[in-house]
Amino acid sequence: GDGSLFRILCIVLLLVSFYASYIILYQVVLGSIQIYRLDHLTLHDDLTDLGNRTGLMNNLTALCGTERSFSLLFMDLDRFKLVNDHYGHTEGDRYLRRFADISSDILDGRGKVYRLSGDEFVALYHDGEVPAQTVAALEECRQWDLNEKIPFQGVSIGMIFCSPPHMDPEQILRQADAAMYLNKLKRKAARG
Repeated sequence: GDGSLFRILCIVLLLVSFYASYIILYQVVLGSIQIYRLDHLTLHDDLTDLGNRTGLMNNLTALCGTERSFSLLFMDLDRFKLVNDHYGHTEGDRYLRRFADISSDILDGRGKVYRLSGDEFVALYHDGEVPAQTVAALEECRQWDLNEKIPFQGVSIGMIFCSPPHMDPEQILRQADAAMYLNKLKRKAARG
């Protein structure tokens, strides 16, 4: 009778509420994932998955607000235009990703690499002054497989050591960029 109908209605209502709760929870989780992805995209380069200029400036500004000493390395890949012209942009993208992976491995948690644009990268080294062997490892990129389709063309690096009181982050970036440019000119002159 009436009790059976009431129990069936209760079961139906319970199932509908479970289903509605599931849909709501699914939408909340999906929304959270989309927010995370958007947040990730605003701070990361989509080609290399390194931090981008926004992420760099956020972290550099935060470091400048501390009493910590750190280094900034401005890196520009040598002859990258020739890589793109000779091997094509798809291989050029692979070249950029390979450099991103190797440079991140070299810093091994003591710093973070960012891709500014094109073939320009910046590394924030959190442990004071960058050891000479780390700079040499970045310049030589010894981890570059000799069997790679494109041989490593080199990288010009400008480095600036920052100790408190810190300069403006943009000023630090400009000085490291100028040091990189001087290094690039020296390397070109040495190659002839």
